[in-house]
Amino acid sequence: MRYILFITLAAGTMLPASAQVQTRNKEVGINGLNMLFSRQVELLIRKPLKQEGQMRRIELNGMPSYSNTPVYNQQQGFEKAPEQYQKEFDAYARIGIQVAKERYSQLGGNFALYRGTLWCLNLNYSASRDVVVSQNDATRYSNGRLSVAPGLGYLVGFKYQAGKHIALSLDNNITLNAALTRVNYESSTYNLQSGKDNPPYSSTYMNQSVNLSPGIISRLWITYCF
Repeated sequence: MRYILFITLAAGTMLPASAQVQTRNKEVGINGLNMLFSRQVELLIRKPLKQEGQMRRIELNGMPSYSNTPVYNQQQGFEKAPEQYQKEFDAYARIGIQVAKERYSQLGGNFALYRGTLWCLNLNYSASRDVVVSQNDATRYSNGRLSVAPGLGYLVGFKYQAGKHIALSLDNNITLNAALTRVNYESSTYNLQSGKDNPPYSSTYMNQSVNLSPGIISRLWITYCF
């Protein structure tokens, strides 16, 4: 990240100077780092507030993941097993929103420091199925997990006004999250010799947790001002 910050600062010496960083225009943008290093999608929206030097920040993020893998096995009778024993899969999806009020302090030229308290809410869902084949049986293990995690944090960042319609922001936050998780577990066994699928065993339970998750400087926002 030190290289990204250096490049941003260096660019500021080569582009025309602005009177100050804009806080009276709307902005919409994306996290430029995710375009190169992640499947996660992050969208940033900024709207000016009535107070001079303050903006409403809305951040949306999400990341999907899915894999479906056939199970290859030479055990006699496995080819006749039900479909849920024929494939393993993993699925994951996350959707999150953060809302904050950004307060700006001009640092001179095209640069400004911003900070503010943020509220966040993340929804996480994951599901998986594993299949284990022994000499006479095929056993599947299925897990489903849904987590709701509200949180409170503090945001600090630097903004560079690259032009009338383009701005770059480098920011970081620390959040305190409380998560409520519902877990579903199920397992069943298919006998390869008799061709019988035994009744499944299932269990559902809830987990609660509180955790402090410090962020790192990993987001470089590229926004369009209008």
